[in-house]
Amino acid sequence: MKTAPRTLDAWLKQLDSVRLPVASAQHERVRKAVLDSRRSLREIAELMQDSPAIALVLLREANRKGNSLSEPAESLEQALTRLGLSRTEALLNQIPALDELQIPRELRQMQLISLHAAQQAGGLFANRLARLWQEIHWGSLLFFAPLWPLVYSYPQLFTEWEQRVLGKGEPAAQVERELLGVPLL
Repeated sequence: MKTAPRTLDAWLKQLDSVRLPVASAQHERVRKAVLDSRRSLREIAELMQDSPAIALVLLREANRKGNSLSEPAESLEQALTRLGLSRTEALLNQIPALDELQIPRELRQMQLISLHAAQQAGGLFANRLARLWQEIHWGSLLFFAPLWPLVYSYPQLFTEWEQRVLGKGEPAAQVERELLGVPLL
């Protein structure tokens, strides 16, 4: 078991450098769509929504501080427009593509929860709050995104947290301080 950081700054530095993997089948579908000149940006964006890790990489890159546009890209379609297809392809090529079973179960579980949250939010709020649909969708999908690199890099910490907090009822803040050195929230 590798040693985990114990301070917030150390955690942020380490987790920011993690390249989350994508299931190879999903990665290939998205890559082919980006290379297909008959596909619209909307179609490509819709394919990408099924892969939270791809969505996160593209939205982060489109919204980097060095970007000259002042308004953040609020959707994958906007991110694709801002980045262009050649930059998008280059970013895709940097994302590790693994067989689905090689991706830790804990990461797959967290990303499925994120996909489910986005679907639920869309079903519950999309019609009533149509103006806020993008914020609701991406907020729901990416809510757990800060935990994805943690779960990918240290799946045993997630398992231990789950057993102690959910299984034994120990206080979450206490367990997080013991395991991580800092609280999650």
